[in-house]
Amino acid sequence: YVKSDGGVLEGPGYWHYTFLNAMATVYILARYRGQSLDDYASESLVKTGAFELGMLSTVGGGNYLWPMNDWHRNAIHPDLAAAYASMTGEQKWKKIYSMSSMSDAIKPSYFSFIIAPDDAGDYDTAVEDGFRFYPFVGHVDRIAADDDIGPIHFHFVAGPAYSGHYNCDKGSFILEAGEETLAIDRGVTNYSHPETNLLKRSGRHNLLQPEPEGIALPNQLSMCDPGASVTRADLTDGRLSIECDVRGAWADGVFATNTRSVTSEDPRKYTITDVATFDKATAVSFRINTNFPISIDEKSATIEGEHSALVITPVNWEPGEITAEEEGIDGDENPVQLLR
Repeated sequence: YVKSDGGVLEGPGYWHYTFLNAMATVYILARYRGQSLDDYASESLVKTGAFELGMLSTVGGGNYLWPMNDWHRNAIHPDLAAAYASMTGEQKWKKIYSMSSMSDAIKPSYFSFIIAPDDAGDYDTAVEDGFRFYPFVGHVDRIAADDDIGPIHFHFVAGPAYSGHYNCDKGSFILEAGEETLAIDRGVTNYSHPETNLLKRSGRHNLLQPEPEGIALPNQLSMCDPGASVTRADLTDGRLSIECDVRGAWADGVFATNTRSVTSEDPRKYTITDVATFDKATAVSFRINTNFPISIDEKSATIEGEHSALVITPVNWEPGEITAEEEGIDGDENPVQLLR
């Protein structure tokens, strides 16, 4: 379940569900063997906790997870944070425990009181500036401080998909600035909701979407290995570089080739380059999903956040049209604007 980079393919949500249910048992086994939790814990158990810290959103105070794959935008449960704080001594886990245990939305169980840390941690927030790359699961994360608007957070999603709690999001990205999410992942609703399967589709992620004439929009494969392969991800002298071969996330015949690269020398500016070829002429759309209003002029579009804005400008190509309209909901049933 835990891969070599510490990540899990189902993403932060089902990681949370899995280890929230597992850590009490781990604690009981440690006590049974007369060991402390940190002595009993395996290397992979500690390492995968670091992966979850890399999946924190900058929106919500620093204890909320990305709503990607089959997950909602929820805070980390205090029981889980208490267990990892006890096991690792990590100040960021202590801070998350302190924040989550005071939330009205989540209440700790008796397990928290048994294992909880004595102090709240010496961090203002558990979200940390820096660069993180998880090569097996295909996640790339970069947070950069900005004196004017606060943290700017760019997260890239790729990797394989096995049978389980996955969305068709390989090659997609999320962008936060000013503690609000400008380019979102919709997450998922309750499984009984009629829009659940629609939220999973590639057309509702921030992707290059093929639009063949006369047929339904193609969807990425629900099972693919290696899927979308990140062939390069680094941050050198302040320059972010990501290169990804997305072709393997689609069925044969959708693309002949499909790559996406991201470069950024300034956290306020990202250049996304999609290179695609087809066996026959096919229309494509560059898509971004947001909860904020979108304004359009002749050559660009702007997502108007409350504290920040995202300006999207085509470079070296001219779109046939630029549209922005409400299309469906996100996992919290808020309306979503689709820029296309």
